[in-house]
Amino acid sequence: MAHLRLLIVLSATLLLLLGCAPQPVPPQASPAAVQAPPPSPDVGDVSHFLNCSAEPRRALSSRERCEIAAFKARCTVLDDCYVTCLSSPAGVFTGGGCGHVCAPGLHLGAPHPAAIGACESMPGESGLDPRLGPNNSFKPNPLRGSA
Repeated sequence: MAHLRLLIVLSATLLLLLGCAPQPVPPQASPAAVQAPPPSPDVGDVSHFLNCSAEPRRALSSRERCEIAAFKARCTVLDDCYVTCLSSPAGVFTGGGCGHVCAPGLHLGAPHPAAIGACESMPGESGLDPRLGPNNSFKPNPLRGSA
């Protein structure tokens, strides 16, 4: 019986000593190693009405300058969004271009100003999604091999 009591005391002492031993700590990532998410593309301040006064912050094609002039001449809330987005560094490069940022995104589409039609023959890329017509209706590309 004394042996059993001694065995219990030794086992309890051993458990207490091992249970309180320092546990290995996983390495912590340093703040420099944690990467911040990439910034959102700069499409301009499209959330606020700027009275179509956004200044271009990148080189614009002749066609884009024409499109901006057409939107400035009418200057609705949707037109202001287009002026701001077209003038921004990254608006035209987002998926769907400024047509995606402004028309289906922030403002339900209204027809483009009639003056946009004069811009179609001008050199340079359009800042609007080329698959959007003058009434913002989607025109899908033809199926491969069907044209």
